[in-house]
Amino acid sequence: MMWLWLPFVWLALACVAGLWIGGALRTAERNDRVRVEVDTALQRELADR
Repeated sequence: MMWLWLPFVWLALACVAGLWIGGALRTAERNDRVRVEVDTALQRELADR
């Protein structure tokens, strides 16, 4: 009878993994945007000298 719960356990694990991966991808995208902003600001600063 325990095997009836198995699909729900797999579904819960898949949902948790999806949320974790989604958070990691959002963090990576945010870090990339910040890196581009910092690079642009640094180039402007160096061009002003």
